[in-house]
Amino acid sequence: MRARGAAPLAAALLLILAAGSVRAADYASTDTALRAELVDAYTELGAWCVKKHLFLARDELATVILSLQPDHKKARGWLKYRKGKDGTWTRREPHKPPSNRKPKNLPAFHTQRDAILAGLRPRVLAAIRDADPALSQQARMDAVDSWRPILGDDEALQALADRVQHEGRWRATGTVRSLKRRAAIQAAAKAALAARPKIETRTLPDAAGTVPLAWKPGRGTKRVAAFGTVSVDMLDSCIRLAHATEQLMATQFGGTFETRDYFAFYIMRGREDFRAVVDNHPTVQGDRKLLRELSGAYIGHGQFVDLMETQGGTLDSCISVTTQHLLSLRYAEGRSGWMPGWVADGFSLYNMTWLTGTHLSFTVDFGRYGQDPLFKSLFSSKTNWFAEARKLMLSDDPATLRLTLGLKIGRMGPRDFLAAYAFVAWLHEARTQTEVNALLAALAGGLDVDKAFAASLHMTVEDAEARLRYWLREAG
Repeated sequence: MRARGAAPLAAALLLILAAGSVRAADYASTDTALRAELVDAYTELGAWCVKKHLFLARDELATVILSLQPDHKKARGWLKYRKGKDGTWTRREPHKPPSNRKPKNLPAFHTQRDAILAGLRPRVLAAIRDADPALSQQARMDAVDSWRPILGDDEALQALADRVQHEGRWRATGTVRSLKRRAAIQAAAKAALAARPKIETRTLPDAAGTVPLAWKPGRGTKRVAAFGTVSVDMLDSCIRLAHATEQLMATQFGGTFETRDYFAFYIMRGREDFRAVVDNHPTVQGDRKLLRELSGAYIGHGQFVDLMETQGGTLDSCISVTTQHLLSLRYAEGRSGWMPGWVADGFSLYNMTWLTGTHLSFTVDFGRYGQDPLFKSLFSSKTNWFAEARKLMLSDDPATLRLTLGLKIGRMGPRDFLAAYAFVAWLHEARTQTEVNALLAALAGGLDVDKAFAASLHMTVEDAEARLRYWLREAG
């Protein structure tokens, strides 16, 4: 009895191991072959179950076989299906499952089934891991999910989809990291707002009046200088918010961030304070164009006036300008030309989430998108940007990350704002500081987006989008 019972086990193992653990030249064909081998092994084990009167165990195998080969004749027969003339399979319902009439044979059944899966598991892992060409992140997750019902919640299998077990659930590693990371960023923002220093000195040096300004307002635009009469309290709020942004970014990126003296004056007050910035920083006197760009001197289609008339708009624009200023200083020695739209706006919008709770970026093109329903919703203080970003990116018509990453800031629309915000939230919360710093340094160094992603995140743009979407699904 024992020798005959071991025969199917030996045959199944030989079948599973016959091809060896070779590198998968083509995942689709390798996966098909592995599934066919499993079907053959389960079919043979099912026949053994019939001999041992383990009919319920046989039907369990048949269910798996049909998930792999829906037209498998023997498995259909075991489950009492009949094939009609039109080719469809039907059975009388309700179907009453059989029983295992000789349960004493169940241990031998489990041993044989486990042996089949044990022989198959490393080959499935190798096929997914070593596929050539390599599988995209989405294809990896799909492959893992297709084998998971068969192989179970195997730790090594789930790792191929970048998942770990956390509090009894399998989650993306980025999701687990973000549970703590988001709380830390939120706490840092709260502490930064509470610790904002006041600015005591408002006196401008006499020499500031001799520094020339070389800018020309663009057509249809207005300068921030239009609000040179801003109240002292509002000016103090903006200056203190600039320092809060510094402290928050230190938590986000590591290290320290520091704005130049008088920077917040320049944001709010225009010509005189611009001169003060240049005068107090002789080393940047020759780069007035940079300071002009960082200040938001050009605002889309003159609509900035409406934005600046609200306290929320003023403070949000201060965060926006300060964020871009600090990013350019840290990653590109003050050069701002390297900064694509998603960096300029995405990081700014993310900072606004924690510092003001509103999202009135100074880069918004009101003239182009002012009447767009989504636009109007996004720039309402009641709108939850994370919820809106999640809804967009998980919809049937999501924003395409690659397209968003390639846009200049003046060409970004409401969908691009959301995609940029979602992507930056994922970077800050689900990736490491080292990766984020490396990505921005690569972009500032002149690498295109594909090379920058490969060098810093070690993934393609499409892989990053797949991970982002999965993270959004779990985080919601």
